[in-house]
Amino acid sequence: MASTKKSSSPKVKSSLTKEFLVDQLQNFETRILKNVDSKIDHARELLEAKIDFSRKDAKEQIQSVAIGVNSKIAASEYKLVKAIDSIESEVRFTQIAIREVKSDTIRIEKTQGEHTERLNRIEKKLNEVTEKVNEHDTEIATLKSAAFTG
Repeated sequence: MASTKKSSSPKVKSSLTKEFLVDQLQNFETRILKNVDSKIDHARELLEAKIDFSRKDAKEQIQSVAIGVNSKIAASEYKLVKAIDSIESEVRFTQIAIREVKSDTIRIEKTQGEHTERLNRIEKKLNEVTEKVNEHDTEIATLKSAAFTG
């Protein structure tokens, strides 16, 4: 019996050892998995933090670019408004100048018409005076001729 106990003892020890090793292996596996899970969680947190930082950085860059674009748009709008104001001012000035030229043209045409009428009246009077002078010259010539003959 003693030999049976000895042979059964090593079997028991070997089975305990297997159970112990299996438990140890399972514990080790659990610790490794927890460690791997912890590292994965840490890496995920770092990645999420980097993504958040990148998003914030991208958002800041976009806002910065938007501010720059908006200021350029505002400057362009200001320049366009100034140019439009200048053009409108030139148009108003040109319209006033055109009205003045039209008014001057009408006045000149009226004055020219008046001068033409006056010249026509003067020419008519001159023609009348010329006719009278010619008549007087004829009368004088007739009187001279009568005085010399008579």
